[in-house]
Amino acid sequence: MIAEGFIAHQRNMLTAEDFTSITNYILSIYGKVNLSDKQIEEAAQLTVQDKKNKGNKILCVLQDGIGRARWDCEISLDEVKRALAFYQSLQM
Repeated sequence: MIAEGFIAHQRNMLTAEDFTSITNYILSIYGKVNLSDKQIEEAAQLTVQDKKNKGNKILCVLQDGIGRARWDCEISLDEVKRALAFYQSLQM
């Protein structure tokens, strides 16, 4: 959810304040999993196989503010990798 929030924030669908609030809340409940560069690459590649995809398009749900979402948002593999790298950079 943090990675998807990052993409939503990059697309101006979430304000910086809302993104920070969501990120802090999720981390306070679930903590953080440390990922190696190899795991980030492997996880990003798995998004290509997600059941929500259509054709060669990676589709996901992105937050459109707190409590709202947009379905079937097309995202790129590069966006996924950047979002996972952001997640990995978070300090707990």
